[in-house]
Amino acid sequence: MNRFFKIGFFIGITLLLIGGLLMIFSRHIKNIRVGNIIISSAVYEDSGLQLVEGNKKFEDITGIAMKVSKVNVTFEQGDEFKVEYGTYRDMLYTLEEKDNVLYIDYKHSNLTNLKYYDEQYIKIIYPKDTTFDFCNIEAFTSSISMDKMNLDSAYISAYTCNIDTEELKVNNVDIITDASVINMKLNGKTDDYKYAMTQNSSICKINGKSLKDYIDKSGNNDKKINIDASSSKINFMME
Repeated sequence: MNRFFKIGFFIGITLLLIGGLLMIFSRHIKNIRVGNIIISSAVYEDSGLQLVEGNKKFEDITGIAMKVSKVNVTFEQGDEFKVEYGTYRDMLYTLEEKDNVLYIDYKHSNLTNLKYYDEQYIKIIYPKDTTFDFCNIEAFTSSISMDKMNLDSAYISAYTCNIDTEELKVNNVDIITDASVINMKLNGKTDDYKYAMTQNSSICKINGKSLKDYIDKSGNNDKKINIDASSSKINFMME
């Protein structure tokens, strides 16, 4: 009996030593660069997930279609079309351009721990004089920030998301949302748009007033805001 106890004791000590060495190694491992991609195994050691960072440039983009999950997305002006990203190895995104449309999609994974999704990011950079034909976003449990974009149309389907826009110039807006918070500052006037809304347990406002007050106003039929909201809070700010 004493012999088996000693064997078990030494096996336990050995496993603890191996675990300690692995932890030390993971804390000191250096970044590995392959082309324009940086693989950093220990950047977010607390989450136990490996982050892959990189960027990809594009020539000319007139439309954006994206499907994202558990990631922070930002749109901002720059000198060129480029996408910078940092995503988990088990949830890498595809970045493709076809007929001047940028497609962003994620590889389905078994990741269910939402605690650490803030570490993931996608930054879409575009020249300041760009006018997009459309921007279609399908987002799950994500944060999205859009700044100074010119669009003909914006389609947003959001589930448990936070979405903020600043100085967004857009003709048509379609929003389908569930359990999300959306704040949109538009470059325009309230009577520029025709409004339609379906809501369930949601708060939808324009400049602090209920959006219902604007439903019956004629507006400009060429510009429309359509909302289908469930358990969400939506606020538009405009002149």
